[in-house]
Amino acid sequence: NDSKDDDSIELLVFGVEEPGPSVTKQLTQLLQKRLISISLEILSSVLTKNPHFNLLHSDISFLRSFEQVWTKLDPEEKYKPNSHVRIYEFPEHVYDPVMILMIFRQNICG
Repeated sequence: NDSKDDDSIELLVFGVEEPGPSVTKQLTQLLQKRLISISLEILSSVLTKNPHFNLLHSDISFLRSFEQVWTKLDPEEKYKPNSHVRIYEFPEHVYDPVMILMIFRQNICG
């Protein structure tokens, strides 16, 4: 078992003819995006369970380069980090929004 084999994934496409560059490129991009997404989900899960977890230098580098790598994979599909952001206003009768946010955080983090 080669150490090179441990760091790579072999992608085989079968068909009547050789796959065109478009198919190869799309499958490669799809696989790379999925691997990046899985890595991000795992880091997020670890940090959610243990906010004091010491990230490795490689983890921090990955997080810092995430948007750039994602955009390079598909320049037409821009990663939108704030696409999931929603803004809610507190009702007028809430006197201490910080307390509400602390209770909210406590319930989310468990």
